Amino acid sequence: MDNANPKESESLELFSQTVANDGDICHVLSQDNRQIANDQNEKRRELELKTLAIQGNLAAYLREFLDRIDDVKSSHDRLELDNQFLQDYIGNLSKVLDRKQSS
Repeated sequence: MDNANPKESESLELFSQTVANDGDICHVLSQDNRQIANDQNEKRRELELKTLAIQGNLAAYLREFLDRIDDVKSSHDRLELDNQFLQDYIGNLSKVLDRKQSS
């Protein structure tokens, strides 16, 4: 290679450096891709945990809400019975008063 053209040697060395640099770049890009994938997996896991926490809270709120609905229904039924009792009582008193006034 003593009779090689200096320009060819320079070009060959530049090419070798470029290939080496490209290999380094590929290695760096590969590491970056792995880091991005790891970051994405970590973020996905965080979102999954937050989602599970929100679902748990939502389930608890829903149970509370349904319990409250049951309480209101029970209260309504009790008040409805009380109202019916009072209506019957007032109706009976009215009949008694009408009889007394008629007599």
